[in-house]
Amino acid sequence: RFLMQRVVAEHGTTVVFASHTLAEVEQLAGRIAAFDRGQLQFCGTPAEIKAVTSAPTLESSLEVLARRAESQTT
Repeated sequence: RFLMQRVVAEHGTTVVFASHTLAEVEQLAGRIAAFDRGQLQFCGTPAEIKAVTSAPTLESSLEVLARRAESQTT
């Protein structure tokens, strides 16, 4: 985690990483891309994803997106 933050700070570059540890994602990520079955469901900041889904946490926001994606496939 420290190395990622250092690379971004020193080089002003983007780092792409995947994680299921949502507390870490929320702490490190400036933007989040959420995919379901290979389809992009959302891309934005942690605050934006919570606002769009009206959910209080990142975890509950992703659950809302997963339910929406599921309802679109049935």
